[in-house]
Amino acid sequence: MYAGLSMNKTKISLVIVLILCWEVVAYIGIFPEIAFPSFTEVFIKLYREIIKLDIIVMTFKSIIIIIFSLTASLIIALLVSYFATINKRISDIVDTFISILHPLPSIALLPLVILWFGVGRGSLIIILLHSTIWPLIISIRTGFNCIPKKYYLIASNYELSSFEKVYRIMIPSSIPYILNGIEIGWARSFRALISAEMIFGAMGSGIGWYLFERRAFMDTKGLFAGLLIVIIVGISVENIVFKKLEKLTYKRWGNGLKD
Repeated sequence: MYAGLSMNKTKISLVIVLILCWEVVAYIGIFPEIAFPSFTEVFIKLYREIIKLDIIVMTFKSIIIIIFSLTASLIIALLVSYFATINKRISDIVDTFISILHPLPSIALLPLVILWFGVGRGSLIIILLHSTIWPLIISIRTGFNCIPKKYYLIASNYELSSFEKVYRIMIPSSIPYILNGIEIGWARSFRALISAEMIFGAMGSGIGWYLFERRAFMDTKGLFAGLLIVIIVGISVENIVFKKLEKLTYKRWGNGLKD
């Protein structure tokens, strides 16, 4: 507990130092004010944007799209990983697709996806699916392959159906790997969403489009305010949402093999 508290104090202290350095650089005037406003001005701008709710609505829209895409990717990844685990031919096919598509950045597919499916949320979701599904499949398959053989023997002895085997044996045993895949998928989809919206804003109206608009209108304070929102969302999801999700998931599945 004390180590965690000390670590939090260290992080807070570092953030304070960075803010002070920001203020000093802005005060000295190393960069033009239009290019590098002070933190105080950016904070005031952020406060005003939050009061107007525009930036909140845009951020919420982005998060909803990510959650939808991540949920769809998780369901597909679980199905693909299950069949790849029980069938060698399917496993080889999945490995081939992973080796080809996993290293391919989602943003590189954007022009082609727009050409095929047009500009809209559908194209944006396809991009996010590509960002999330491969790390999920890799993590889930790793978890499934690490399950001890005796668990499958137990499933056979109890004559569990395929669904029961997945629900009561494979998923509970692979929880750390699944959560790791979800966390990686979130990070990749968040970056892909912002990049896609900044390049092709008509595809969505989220926080990426907000950043694009601020840049187009040379609203540097608003641009920094948007970046702060992105940082806050990223830190909150990583350190609050996923920590809570991990606790809830372990509480639900932790003793699944003993039921």
